[in-house]
Parts: sequence; structure tokens; C-alpha cells
Amino acid sequence: TFNGTLWQQLGGEIRVGKNQDADYASLAMLVADGGRVTGPAVPLVAFQETDGFSNKIYVKQWSEMANDWLKLGDQLDIDLSKEAQHPSLRLFGALPFVAWQEEGNTNGDIYVKSFDGTTWDMLGNDDYKTQDSSEPFIATTRDGFTIRALVWQGRDGDGQHVYAKVFDETNGGWSPLPPTGLEPFNTPVKAAENPEMTFGVFGAYVAFVE
Repeated sequence: TFNGTLWQQLGGEIRVGKNQDADYASLAMLVADGGRVTGPAVPLVAFQETDGFSNKIYVKQWSEMANDWLKLGDQLDIDLSKEAQHPSLRLFGALPFVAWQEEGNTNGDIYVKSFDGTTWDMLGNDDYKTQDSSEPFIATTRDGFTIRALVWQGRDGDGQHVYAKVFDETNGGWSPLPPTGLEPFNTPVKAAENPEMTFGVFGAYVAFVE
């Protein structure tokens, strides 16, 4: 944390296993907003950590009372025998949600879960119609309450591209962005990777490497 003069460490090491490697942290901050979220700002962090066999996805939340980082629910993985990596964490109101990539039977898959205060539940379906999906990045509108969206890189018949979907809060599923169909953002004949997304006054913005 930055106190206006110096950077100071907040708590100790953030990991679950005492002697395991943790990596790829994604940070979010729970803050008071118009009375809808109460209390002081609380940092949360999602990260991947190996159990000695494969990486798992965890989330921890800072506790002033405990003066420590406390685990938020169990690990998020769908298949505990598979490799899970690259978590992306955001808050939708007071509820954290996380996207990550996980090793599939033949290619990589992307999943999204939301925390209900007790457990991590699937957010919508896992129907991302690209081959070998990876590097997910999630975003919300500036107010943190209106829209949740997801971008990722995936392969199809002619290379690696960047795609996006938005969560339909009414129907509870993920819809293509743009709504006309799941289309890549990048130049079709070029490979694209490492997408990120944000929302501004005039809509959504996506950045990626091509």
C-alpha cells in the first residue's frame, strides 16, 4: 500500500500452502459506493498456486481484524486434476467474480465464477466457442454495477484471435459482443494475444497485442 510517501507491505506472503509457489496475482478493491457497499475499502487478490502437481486458483481478502489475508471460499477449479492459470478478478457491486483458463481434455477452456458470500458458483455457462481459449480478462462498467464483460484469446481455423462476450443479467448467460455474432477484434490474418478491456463514457475499449 502507498501511504502518500512510502510503499508499505500489507500483511505477509499471499499463498495457501506454506512452501508452494504462488503466481499471477489479480487485484480488486471493494469500496463504499453510494451506500450500496458499506465499510472501508477492502483489497482482494486472486492468484494461482501450485499444490505440487498443478496450479489452482484462489482468492484472498484482507482482514484488518485478523491483520492477515484470509481465504475467500475454496479453490475455484472445475477439475482439480487439471492445470488452472491466469485469474482475472473484478467486483460487481460487493460480489467478486473471477475468470481463469483451465486445461481441458484437448484444449484450454475458460470459466467464470462469482462469490455469493459463501461459495463460488458458475456465472452463466462455459460456452466460449473458440478452440484453445486462454488469457481471460474481465471488466465492469465504471459504476461497477451495470455490465460485466469478458475478453479472451482463442484459436479457430485460421489462427489466434481476440473475442469478447457480455453477461446478460436478465437471462443469466454470456452473449457475443458485438451482438451480431462472435467475431474477432483483430486483423483476421494476424495473430493476437494478451487482451484487456475497460469501459469509458462512450462504451467499451479493448487493447491487445497483434
